[in-house]
Amino acid sequence: MNLTFLSFFRSLQPDRNKHYAVIGLGRFGRAVCHTLHQLGYEVVGVDSDERRVAQALTDQIAVGAVQLNSTDPAAFQEAGICEIDTVIVAIGNYIEESVITTLNLKEAGVACVVARASSQIHEKLLKKVGQTM
Repeated sequence: MNLTFLSFFRSLQPDRNKHYAVIGLGRFGRAVCHTLHQLGYEVVGVDSDERRVAQALTDQIAVGAVQLNSTDPAAFQEAGICEIDTVIVAIGNYIEESVITTLNLKEAGVACVVARASSQIHEKLLKKVGQTM
């Protein structure tokens, strides 16, 4: 795993009123949820897998969790994800899904979208569609 993503945590302002959503509740996404939750932020976990969503709630690493298809632009509006301050796309191994999700979030008006890239080309694609970090 590329540890440069950890700079994101160092850049966090001490504003406890900030809300985060983490899309993708695999190992990396769960770790991000857990870290943000431990820092006192409100976190909503999002995944297409119902078991991962349920596990996030059971493990109490998020205040809420939603099952949805992140490649469906309407899903974010319906779930209220567009109202969240910062959305972290933790879908690293599925490049197409990651890029489409990032694009959908930016087009929906989410101001701050942070996405994990699994390669240099993935990073370039994410920057082209408007990833914040």
